[in-house]
Amino acid sequence: MINGLSGYNYDFDMVSITIQLLILICYIARKNMPVRQNSSFLRAMIANLVVSFFDIVACELLAIWQQVPVFLLYFFNIGYFFMFAVRIWYLFDYVIEVTRAYRWVTKRDRVLVALPCIVYLALVITTPIHKGIFYIDSAAGYKSGYLYKGLYHLSYFYVVLSLLIVINRAKKINKRIIMGSVAFNAVLLVGLWVRNLFPKVLVMGFFSTTAIFIIFLSALNPDIYYDKEVKVFNKLAFETIMVENIYKKYTFHIVIVKLRNFDVLKTVYGINQTLSAVDEVGAWLNDNFSKTNIYYFGNGLFALSWRFLDDYEEKINKINARFEEPWVSSGTEVTFTPAMAVIKPANMPDKTSEIIELIDYVSENNMDFENNSYIIVDEIIIGKMRRKRKVEKTIARVLKDNQMKAFFQPIYSTKEKKIVGAEALARIIDPEMGYIPPNEFIQIAEQNGSIMEMGRQIFERVCEFISKYDLKAMGMEFVNVNLSPAQCLNEHLAEEFKMIAEKHKVSLDMIDFEITETSIEDLLKIQAQMENLKKEGATFSLDDFGTGTSNLTRLLSLPLSVIKLDMSVVWSYFKGASKILPDLVNMFKKSNLRIVVEGVETKEMCDTLAEMGCDYEQGYFFSKPIPGEDFIKLISKETK
Repeated sequence: MINGLSGYNYDFDMVSITIQLLILICYIARKNMPVRQNSSFLRAMIANLVVSFFDIVACELLAIWQQVPVFLLYFFNIGYFFMFAVRIWYLFDYVIEVTRAYRWVTKRDRVLVALPCIVYLALVITTPIHKGIFYIDSAAGYKSGYLYKGLYHLSYFYVVLSLLIVINRAKKINKRIIMGSVAFNAVLLVGLWVRNLFPKVLVMGFFSTTAIFIIFLSALNPDIYYDKEVKVFNKLAFETIMVENIYKKYTFHIVIVKLRNFDVLKTVYGINQTLSAVDEVGAWLNDNFSKTNIYYFGNGLFALSWRFLDDYEEKINKINARFEEPWVSSGTEVTFTPAMAVIKPANMPDKTSEIIELIDYVSENNMDFENNSYIIVDEIIIGKMRRKRKVEKTIARVLKDNQMKAFFQPIYSTKEKKIVGAEALARIIDPEMGYIPPNEFIQIAEQNGSIMEMGRQIFERVCEFISKYDLKAMGMEFVNVNLSPAQCLNEHLAEEFKMIAEKHKVSLDMIDFEITETSIEDLLKIQAQMENLKKEGATFSLDDFGTGTSNLTRLLSLPLSVIKLDMSVVWSYFKGASKILPDLVNMFKKSNLRIVVEGVETKEMCDTLAEMGCDYEQGYFFSKPIPGEDFIKLISKETK
């Protein structure tokens, strides 16, 4: 036990000083985010060290107070009380920053909240005059004043206020911040209570250090904000820094750097080798742009941000010049092909979530351009991103309300010379956005996973349509329903569709499922689903043949009965650009496959394709996709 001259127990204070120094060294040794919560934490940590120092020195001097000049006794004791209050203020200020409470705590509010601390500090400094906090008695030495307990009241005030702020912001901050903030303030409350119970044990410094340690682990540990592989700031750090930049109205640029061949290189070199090369990229960016924050979002996507309005072209040219050379990792040369985009301050969104959304959108949709070039993210791109978001919300609302619509396009039989079937096509007609093109909403639905529910609802619309109008009795032989690649990987697809068909008393022999060439990438899974549906009477077509890179051997191993030739192949033939169409028709006919041609728009095309041997035709010559009621009217006219 360490007691010293004063008889106070210094064990806890000595341990706390050691821990504080270790935390301080770890903190300073790493690059930390340039945000105020970090500076508040650093100041609280320094204040805590100073408090421990003043506490020990003041106690020792008071043990020999008769041999020490009075001004020194006042200096160290005033220093202790002063820094004690400063420490509690910076811990409170940290809570305001980490919970982002500054969004609703105005400067005026902050001044009002700071008043108790300011008043107390003034009382501490002037204590030799009024003797309210403490005084040095000429006969007895150190004496507590009538305002001595104010230090504890002040501490309780800010700790309780901190907890109230955390509770108020609980729904808007993540659990890690909530738990850390509640934990360190709870530790401070316990420390204050113990200090009151055992005044001879210098324990408050230990509890304060424990609180700081909790903050470090829960919120300010640099590892939380660093990408472990690439060793630069991660997406969480980007979000944290951007929130403060926007709130404080800093002007800043962002440069997006996308390694376009990242996925290809993972296949060629393996994930570990490729990430090792990406690590080299991150290290080079850190070394060459010291005043710039470097972030890695994953999947070969970097972002650079800085507050200075310097020439972004200089940065881009420097990056491009370096990427002309390979990156050497573990003796292996890896060549990345970068594409870059710049978000200027004038076009910077005013929400962090929108900045992140914009970076993701640009990297996914606007980075397909020549190497050694870049694009400026302008209002057109931002408008497209915002439209995508609106479409996503519309899709979610439509699916939630079970409001997907199915339109039907006639399929004409060249043999029977009449409409014998239809293709069901998904449509969204929103009261606010109007008609949304299917190539737009289907792509978005495939990206966010809502295509599964969309497919279920369209299939249900088709079953409702068949059941309501008794299409078989009207001479209709089949209705084609599209299956997306994502649906084809659903192991319960056959079971779900069978249940929907039974619900509407529809036989699956009326359904012809259309799959695309991309659907057959996982051959075993799609084949199993096809066989299950085939047992119930369903048939299958390969849609849009001619737009992919199909392996014919794999195609013919599937239970297909129809091949649909894409309109691009048909139009190319009639424009004289390609003569492959008759050969394709002949090849598939020899394989006992029926053929549907898309894109038929004229009588000449209709007759020529029929003579060529095509079984079915589909296109605007017969009708564009129309609602079910209009389709019934169309085929009713044909039968009259």
